[in-house]
Amino acid sequence: MPAYAIGIDVGGTFTDCFVTDGARGWRGKAPTTPPALADGLMAALETAAADVGRPLAELLAATTHFAFGVPAKLQIGDRNGKVETLIDAVAGPAAGAEKN
Repeated sequence: MPAYAIGIDVGGTFTDCFVTDGARGWRGKAPTTPPALADGLMAALETAAADVGRPLAELLAATTHFAFGVPAKLQIGDRNGKVETLIDAVAGPAAGAEKN
């Protein structure tokens, strides 16, 4: 079984995944799911694993490199103008809501 490298980018709208064995590459994409970001991450991984043709557990077991990126600041807002910070790479994990 080849060794894989996986890159994940959690964005404000979509979570993207790229898997490579050094010769080929596969992509996965799923909606970002605040505040449960792991749900979108797992959905993107599952999509990529299906493209590779392996169960996700098998793909992860053969993975030697895993890179994970998030935006410097991930926020969501509602129609009333309330903005909640989910990730702030400078200040650390958000403790509560932030208003603009």
